[in-house]
Amino acid sequence: MKNLLILLALGSLVHTAQTLLPIGGDAHGAAGTALAFGLLLLVAFVSGDILARLRLPKLVGYIFAGIAIGPNAIGLVSEDMIVQLDLIEGVAICLIALTAGGELNLDRLRPLLPTIVALTGWAVVGTSFLLGLALFFAAPRLGFLQGLEGTTLLAFCGVLGVVLSAQSPAVVMAMLSETRSDGPVSRTMLGTVVIADLVVIVLFSGASAVVRSLMTGEGDAAGTARTIAWELFGSMGSGILVGILLAYYLRKVRHNGSLFVVLLCIIVAEITTRISLDPLIVMLTAGLFIANFVEPDASSLVHDLQAASLPLYLVFFAVAGTTLHLELLFEFGTIAAILVALRALGFGLGGAIATRQTRS
Repeated sequence: MKNLLILLALGSLVHTAQTLLPIGGDAHGAAGTALAFGLLLLVAFVSGDILARLRLPKLVGYIFAGIAIGPNAIGLVSEDMIVQLDLIEGVAICLIALTAGGELNLDRLRPLLPTIVALTGWAVVGTSFLLGLALFFAAPRLGFLQGLEGTTLLAFCGVLGVVLSAQSPAVVMAMLSETRSDGPVSRTMLGTVVIADLVVIVLFSGASAVVRSLMTGEGDAAGTARTIAWELFGSMGSGILVGILLAYYLRKVRHNGSLFVVLLCIIVAEITTRISLDPLIVMLTAGLFIANFVEPDASSLVHDLQAASLPLYLVFFAVAGTTLHLELLFEFGTIAAILVALRALGFGLGGAIATRQTRS
């Protein structure tokens, strides 16, 4: 009850504060961004606490908080405010990826590698095909697929199947951090999600190129290969450089390590998007490098970032909630529920086949 009263009080205060914001100019943008960040942080924290008392994941509370106060519901946070929080999202992704990479110890993962590869193949790739076929047969009922037919429709559904089967290292890290899980199952889950993310990038780029070729008649296989190679291997190479820089700082300077990491994440988030690199892969590689090739004193800082980065995590997931369009959920609710069920079925069957194949 106390938490609900806090949420109501926050909503009233923010509504009052919005009326006091100056209209137009840069001051409005700065004030609105600060207001949105503070509101999302507080509401997400309180909502997560409420869900935890109900024995539900706090992550659900963070997302629900964003949905409730976002532009598609109450509207305390506007779309313009959300756009101004893009940098916060980028920094949060970098911190989450760095922490996830720091959890991937190769010596502990090596015995689990056959299971991870099998899970990626059967569960992730298999689910992509399952969802793609489901969309292909449901195309007559989906307005955005009407007008496509034959090979073009099949290829387009394949792209959507890949997107819908994508995993989220951010969600996995949030759940592992909240439950404080550590063991073979947790390591297998995290390793599978990381490898699956790389596989999805390759599949999505290839499938998108096929669709573009079928729809426009122009195909550039060499260009697509270069794009994939740059995004994947360029990001990995950049991640190693970031890991070396971070390790050097932590060894030689040592002071204000957390502040330096956050500053580094800001730089990576800004630069990578401008040169077509994936910040998630960059920081995953950096964390992996630190966890396996740097002295323990340096790698321990990566683990300490989980608590220090909590405000950014909360805002990151709350912002994700603000971008959900509820009207589309009502419009496509039935097909969405079917796809969710098929996704769960695909991962369940794929996981069962993979574990039986590897006898793990």
